[in-house]
Amino acid sequence: MLFKKKEETTIMIKVQGMMCMNCVKHVTEGLEKLKGVKSVDVNLKDGTATIVATRPIYDEELKNAVMDSGYKYGGRI
Repeated sequence: MLFKKKEETTIMIKVQGMMCMNCVKHVTEGLEKLKGVKSVDVNLKDGTATIVATRPIYDEELKNAVMDSGYKYGGRI
C-alpha cells in the first residue's frame, strides 16, 4: 500500500512591529496555532515569517494570527 505524502506549501509574510525575541515568540506561537501549520520561522532582523503548511493558508487567517499576537500583518512576500 502506498501512502501519498501530503504536499507542503511555503508562505513568506512581512510582520511589522517586532522589537525583540519575545515578539518573535508571540508571532511564532500565534502562527503555529493555525490548522495545517507544520513549522514557523520568524526573522526579527528582516521582519518576516516563513510558514510551512500542509494546506493552503488564506491571507485572512495569517492576518488574524499576526494581529491577535499584537503585531501588524504586512502581507505576503
